[in-house]
Amino acid sequence: MSEDRRRHPRLRSLIGGRIIFNDGRSTLDCVLRNISPGGALIACSAAVSLPEIFDLLLPSKNRRLRVRLVWRHEDQLGIATLSPVPSW
Repeated sequence: MSEDRRRHPRLRSLIGGRIIFNDGRSTLDCVLRNISPGGALIACSAAVSLPEIFDLLLPSKNRRLRVRLVWRHEDQLGIATLSPVPSW
């Protein structure tokens, strides 16, 4: 049995989102599969290379977050929330 290393319990979700990187010039649709105060599990295309730090836009929640890629396995990404991104 593997040990759960999460700091916070995660809640299941099915929220559409968009990964934004390359100074806003590149985007990728994704789906949040679970979420907690400190991170989330995202499903997206396995074919795209992503930077370690990127923005996550959640239109249905009117939120944009700066996140850090913690791990990746095929089409699943584990991310840690760094901070909200101010809107101008």
